[in-house]
Amino acid sequence: LLRDLAGAKSRRQSSGVYQTLSSQSEDGGVSGVQDHLTPERLAMLKDLMENEDMMLDEEKEKSTMKKSEALAVADSIADKYLFNSDDEDEMELPDPHEEELKELRRIATNVIAVCVTVVFTVASIIMIGGWVPFSSLRKPKPEVEVHHDVGRAFGKEELTQFLLPMSPRVNVLGSPQNLALEWLLEQNVALGVGYKTKDLFVLASLYYSTEGAKWSSDNSWLTNFDFCGWEGVICQGQNSSDIINLELPDFGLSGTIPRELGHLSDLATLDLSENKLSGTIPPSLFKLSRIETINLKKNRLRGRIPRGIGALQSLQVINLSENNLNGHVPNGLGNLRYLTTLDLSLNSFKGQIPLELANLIHLETLNLDDNDLDGTIPDDIGNMVSLRQFSISQNDLFGGIPSSIGDLPKLQYFRASQNDLTDELPVQVKNLVSLLEFDVSENKFTGSFPSLQDALLLEHLRLHGNTFQGAIPDWLETHTSLQELTLQQNGFNGHIDDTICEIRIEKLTSDCGGDNPKVTCECCTKCFTP
Repeated sequence: LLRDLAGAKSRRQSSGVYQTLSSQSEDGGVSGVQDHLTPERLAMLKDLMENEDMMLDEEKEKSTMKKSEALAVADSIADKYLFNSDDEDEMELPDPHEEELKELRRIATNVIAVCVTVVFTVASIIMIGGWVPFSSLRKPKPEVEVHHDVGRAFGKEELTQFLLPMSPRVNVLGSPQNLALEWLLEQNVALGVGYKTKDLFVLASLYYSTEGAKWSSDNSWLTNFDFCGWEGVICQGQNSSDIINLELPDFGLSGTIPRELGHLSDLATLDLSENKLSGTIPPSLFKLSRIETINLKKNRLRGRIPRGIGALQSLQVINLSENNLNGHVPNGLGNLRYLTTLDLSLNSFKGQIPLELANLIHLETLNLDDNDLDGTIPDDIGNMVSLRQFSISQNDLFGGIPSSIGDLPKLQYFRASQNDLTDELPVQVKNLVSLLEFDVSENKFTGSFPSLQDALLLEHLRLHGNTFQGAIPDWLETHTSLQELTLQQNGFNGHIDDTICEIRIEKLTSDCGGDNPKVTCECCTKCFTP
């Protein structure tokens, strides 16, 4: 500061300046120096402090500097900038001015200490008071600890604030989430280490959302805090409270699926099948990164499948059959590379079968029966080399069956009845050596029926309701496992050989009725008139 006031750069020069200044005042120079401490000079002092890396530390933003600390800082600055103490050659001061410089040093130290204290105090007030310009500097509040300490109970405000981010309806009086909150508040005195408040709240929300008091099974839900012992709740290992399976099939659940289930982050299996659940499927379910099985079949669910389903890379089984779901089958299903079962049957899905499904090389079961699908069967169906069941019956599909079907040697069940499929069946069906059931009934197929003579395990062959032509296939006599054979309402003609009758087929039907039957048969269980 004195260097700036007088242009001095050494202790001796500063002494000369002191004499000049003191000659202008009666108190030995003190007033002369203070007269120069204008706001501009104080601002320069602050710049000097900043140059010495004395900016506020985030770690101390909520505390003020003690007076002793401010004095120490000021003394350090005075030593370095006022008196050049690092210069050993200028450490000694001429005797006539020693006392005056001591007084000058004391004044400068006090001034710097005041400035430092003011800066830290103002900064602390700004941070603590939360002024708008500095609001962005606040640190986020740490997340509330999930586990309780033994003997410690949550207060209502604390618990509400903890649950609010995951459940906005927790404050809605009478809502299932609010009832779950009240239950926790009434019972939490018994909470101990190992039981997660979050998971307790999720399960309680499920209980109240699905009218748990009316569940058909006697269960232990909400009777204690050991949810790993509740019926249908499966945790990982004996010493873990991580919920991995939630299995409540045919449990009498009604109401809606709560969105809070999406916070069971360790969940691998969710089975709420064969209940009376209504409403839509909450999108939060498709944020469960570890989920492997979702079974919601045979409920009353409506709406569309959330698009986020394509992000569940661990998903292996999806069963949403027998609901009231609609919309298009999501293309994102083709991203689920580990998917083995996809059952969307008995819903109201519309549009085409997504071409992306051909990417599912591990898919074993694809069931799209009884929907409103249209378009053609994807040509790349043969890419699904693991496919064992392919069911597309009772839709509005048209066109032919792709020849790539012959690339599915593991296929056991092919069901495509009650569509508008046309053309001749591709000869490649002869490669389906693992077939147990082949159903193309009630379509518009033409031509002769190709041979399935290598499918020796075939049990059900349904061909009725088409325009197939030609004689009854003679290779049928070698299929001793055959239990059902339907040939009626076609252009087949000729005689069903006695060797076929010897198989004792449980259901054998043909156009063997009327005065002019197309087919003669002595062992048919039912004859139709052409």
